[in-house]
Amino acid sequence: MSFTDERKLKPINIFGYVISTFGMVCVVLTPSVFPKEEFFPPTWFIVFGYIQALTFLIGGVGVIMRKPWAYYVLKLILYWLLIAFPIGTLISVKMLNYIKKNNIKEFFIV
Repeated sequence: MSFTDERKLKPINIFGYVISTFGMVCVVLTPSVFPKEEFFPPTWFIVFGYIQALTFLIGGVGVIMRKPWAYYVLKLILYWLLIAFPIGTLISVKMLNYIKKNNIKEFFIV
Protein backbone atom coordinates (compact mmCIF):
# COMPACT_ATOMS: atom_id res chain seq x y z
CA MET A 1 0.00 0.00 0.00
CA SER A 2 1.42 3.37 -0.98
CA PHE A 3 1.85 6.45 1.17
CA THR A 4 -1.13 8.19 -0.43
CA ASP A 5 -3.30 5.15 0.29
CA GLU A 6 -2.27 5.28 3.95
CA ARG A 7 -3.11 8.99 4.05
CA LYS A 8 -6.56 8.30 2.59
CA LEU A 9 -7.25 5.66 5.23
CA LYS A 10 -6.03 7.65 8.23
CA PRO A 11 -9.42 9.31 8.99
CA ILE A 12 -11.15 5.95 8.54
CA ASN A 13 -8.73 4.26 10.97
CA ILE A 14 -9.21 7.05 13.51
CA PHE A 15 -12.97 6.70 13.19
CA GLY A 16 -12.58 2.93 13.67
CA TYR A 17 -10.69 3.49 16.92
CA VAL A 18 -13.26 6.05 18.09
CA ILE A 19 -16.32 3.87 17.43
CA SER A 20 -14.73 0.74 18.91
CA THR A 21 -13.77 2.70 22.04
CA PHE A 22 -17.28 4.15 22.22
CA GLY A 23 -18.77 0.68 21.90
CA MET A 24 -16.51 -0.70 24.63
CA VAL A 25 -17.35 2.15 27.00
CA CYS A 26 -21.09 1.74 26.37
CA VAL A 27 -21.01 -2.00 27.04
CA VAL A 28 -19.10 -1.50 30.28
CA LEU A 29 -20.98 1.55 31.59
CA THR A 30 -24.58 0.68 30.71
CA PRO A 31 -25.25 -1.29 33.94
CA SER A 32 -23.78 1.45 36.13
CA VAL A 33 -25.60 4.38 34.51
CA PHE A 34 -28.95 3.42 36.05
CA PRO A 35 -28.10 2.29 39.61
CA LYS A 36 -31.57 2.79 41.15
CA GLU A 37 -34.56 0.75 40.08
CA GLU A 38 -36.95 3.68 39.85
CA PHE A 39 -34.79 5.30 37.18
CA PHE A 40 -34.21 2.10 35.25
CA PRO A 41 -35.27 2.37 31.58
CA PRO A 42 -37.45 -0.20 29.80
CA THR A 43 -35.87 -3.47 28.74
CA TRP A 44 -36.13 -2.69 25.01
CA PHE A 45 -34.05 0.46 25.59
CA ILE A 46 -31.27 -1.53 27.24
CA VAL A 47 -31.35 -4.22 24.54
CA PHE A 48 -31.16 -1.58 21.80
CA GLY A 49 -28.26 0.09 23.61
CA TYR A 50 -26.33 -3.17 23.84
CA ILE A 51 -27.00 -4.00 20.18
CA GLN A 52 -25.78 -0.59 19.11
CA ALA A 53 -22.73 -0.72 21.41
CA LEU A 54 -21.73 -4.18 20.16
CA THR A 55 -22.22 -3.05 16.56
CA PHE A 56 -19.91 -0.10 17.24
CA LEU A 57 -17.33 -2.32 18.93
CA ILE A 58 -17.31 -5.07 16.31
CA GLY A 59 -17.55 -2.59 13.42
CA GLY A 60 -14.70 -0.49 14.79
CA VAL A 61 -12.41 -3.47 15.14
CA GLY A 62 -13.37 -4.62 11.64
CA VAL A 63 -12.60 -1.18 10.20
CA ILE A 64 -9.20 -1.13 11.89
CA MET A 65 -8.44 -4.63 10.52
CA ARG A 66 -9.96 -3.70 7.10
CA LYS A 67 -12.32 -6.67 6.91
CA PRO A 68 -14.61 -6.68 3.83
CA TRP A 69 -17.82 -6.76 5.92
CA ALA A 70 -16.63 -3.82 8.02
CA TYR A 71 -17.23 -1.38 5.16
CA TYR A 72 -20.95 -2.12 5.32
CA VAL A 73 -21.02 -1.94 9.13
CA LEU A 74 -19.22 1.41 8.91
CA LYS A 75 -21.85 2.74 6.52
CA LEU A 76 -24.63 1.41 8.79
CA ILE A 77 -23.12 3.24 11.76
CA LEU A 78 -22.77 6.42 9.74
CA TYR A 79 -26.42 6.22 8.69
CA TRP A 80 -27.39 5.71 12.36
CA LEU A 81 -25.41 8.83 13.21
CA LEU A 82 -27.38 10.88 10.68
CA ILE A 83 -30.28 11.07 13.15
CA ALA A 84 -28.03 12.34 15.98
CA PHE A 85 -28.57 15.99 15.12
CA PRO A 86 -26.45 18.24 14.96
CA ILE A 87 -23.03 16.78 15.75
CA GLY A 88 -23.71 13.20 14.61
CA THR A 89 -25.23 14.49 11.40
CA LEU A 90 -22.19 16.66 10.69
CA ILE A 91 -19.73 13.83 11.37
CA SER A 92 -21.78 11.36 9.36
CA VAL A 93 -22.19 13.60 6.31
CA LYS A 94 -18.49 14.47 6.26
CA MET A 95 -17.41 10.82 6.60
CA LEU A 96 -19.89 9.60 3.95
CA ASN A 97 -18.66 12.28 1.53
CA TYR A 98 -15.04 11.37 2.30
CA ILE A 99 -15.74 7.67 1.67
CA LYS A 100 -17.44 8.43 -1.64
CA LYS A 101 -14.86 10.98 -2.83
CA ASN A 102 -11.80 8.82 -2.04
CA ASN A 103 -13.31 5.45 -3.08
CA ILE A 104 -12.57 3.90 0.30
CA LYS A 105 -14.53 0.74 -0.57
CA GLU A 106 -11.61 -0.55 -2.63
CA PHE A 107 -9.45 -0.79 0.51
CA PHE A 108 -11.92 -3.15 2.20
CA ILE A 109 -12.14 -5.68 -0.64
CA VAL A 110 -9.84 -8.68 -0.32
